[in-house]
Order: sequence, then C-alpha cells, then structure tokens
Amino acid sequence: MTFLFGRHRLDSIVDKFSSGKISKEEFDSLVANQKKDEEECAAKAKIIELMNDWSDVMNSNPMCHTKTLACGFGVHKEEQEHTLSMMEKLFEGPTVQGKVSHLHL
Repeated sequence: MTFLFGRHRLDSIVDKFSSGKISKEEFDSLVANQKKDEEECAAKAKIIELMNDWSDVMNSNPMCHTKTLACGFGVHKEEQEHTLSMMEKLFEGPTVQGKVSHLHL
C-alpha cells in the first residue's frame, strides 16, 4: 500500500538521485526508510481497523445493524468470534521493552 505522502516523498527521492544531488548509497538508504515507513503505517492502520471492529462486536445489540460485526452477538458468530480472537492476540502480543514477559493489562 503506497500512501499519498509516501508517493510524493518517493518521487522527491528519485528526482534528487536523478539530478545527482544524492549518492547511490543515500538513495538506497532513503528508499529503504520510505518502505519501512509505509509498512509501519500499514501495520498501524490494521491495528486501528481491528480496534474499530472489536468495538463493534463489544457494542453489539440484539437488533441487526448495517455493520455485520455490530449485529447482536451470535448473529454473525464466526466473524465476531474471529475479531475477538484477533484482539485477544493483540493484547497478548505487546512486551515491555527489556523484559521477557508480556504486558499484563
């Protein structure tokens, strides 16, 4: 996934390299950093989407809703349970820097 700001930044890096303003090593480093930034943004976006889906499941009610996950729990049980499972994995995943154990919320 290439974000708009990322595409603009990448074009700028290519222009600088093409005009000789930066070396091949600098170019390679800047492109690698750009790719890392885009991957980090995509990962953050997935976490935000998961948190939104989890909120839908947790706030579900007996009435049907336009959002599948917000329908009463059990109406779309497989998808709802999958979302809860993914959020549980997210909660279990973070570790305290420099520690071996997981965060306990």
